Amino acid sequence: MAVIHASGYPLETVINPTGAGDSFAGGFFGFLDQHRTRNVTYDLLRCAAVYGSVMASFTIEDFGNERLRSLNHGRDRDPDARLQTDDALRLAAGAGSAGRTAGCGLT
Repeated sequence: MAVIHASGYPLETVINPTGAGDSFAGGFFGFLDQHRTRNVTYDLLRCAAVYGSVMASFTIEDFGNERLRSLNHGRDRDPDARLQTDDALRLAAGAGSAGRTAGCGLT
């Protein structure tokens, strides 16, 4: 059995951590739903954890769901842009698994 470690996405400002777990779960399971496969692999679960972490990072930047509601309305960085950052790539690579970002949509 493998252990998947994905740190929280680094932020300069945290306004309210309430709901971060729910947003992580939504990003995690949403990623799995979009990448349905009969074989659940380590890499698939690792990528889902990174997506969950990035979605949770948006939630804690504001109160309630305000930050999530604003994602498609021209704010600084939407989820796709945040997933392309070096921080997300480091999350996806994980400790000791450099180069394992293929298949996550993190290019």
